[in-house]
Amino acid sequence: MVATPKWRVEYNLNTLVILFGFAGGLIAWGATWERVNANQDSQANSIDRIDKR
Repeated sequence: MVATPKWRVEYNLNTLVILFGFAGGLIAWGATWERVNANQDSQANSIDRIDKR
């Protein structure tokens, strides 16, 4: 009978680098999105102030 192959957990450095890079990219994109949305209110207030002058 043929033995069932045993499961081996091997970490490939390239895979880890890609996964951490992808996660870092998502975090950076989320932080950028948050800053853009947070600044929209202040920009809208500035535009209203300019319109009122």
